[in-house]
Amino acid sequence: KQWYQRRVIANAFNSYFTSIASQMNSATDSLGEIPITNIPKYTEFLPPSNPNSIFMADCSSAEIEKLIADLQSGKSSDIPISIVKKTSRIISPILERLYNDCMQNGTFPTDLKQAKVTPIYKKGNAELLSNY
Repeated sequence: KQWYQRRVIANAFNSYFTSIASQMNSATDSLGEIPITNIPKYTEFLPPSNPNSIFMADCSSAEIEKLIADLQSGKSSDIPISIVKKTSRIISPILERLYNDCMQNGTFPTDLKQAKVTPIYKKGNAELLSNY
């Protein structure tokens, strides 16, 4: 199939990538005999949860500044990495507060649960979604 319209292409990639896990679950082993099903959940291997079993220290703005400094400038981002680096002393205390609040409250902002996914072409026929 050839893809021309942007929305059609985006929806095709979305359908392809969201179907990979279910396809893997219905796959067979190398002999084609044993279906990969009934994989136990990870919780079956773990003891009961204990909310007091781990301690995480709050992060500091200095720690966030170091992480920002280590970002690769050539990487894709909605906000240019060079601007993030130049403003790191200003934004680090804000990010520190947001991150520590999320960790202490056990919450994560809904807006940050969305991702911008860019398919990266590997090799072969560029019109096959499986080559991304």
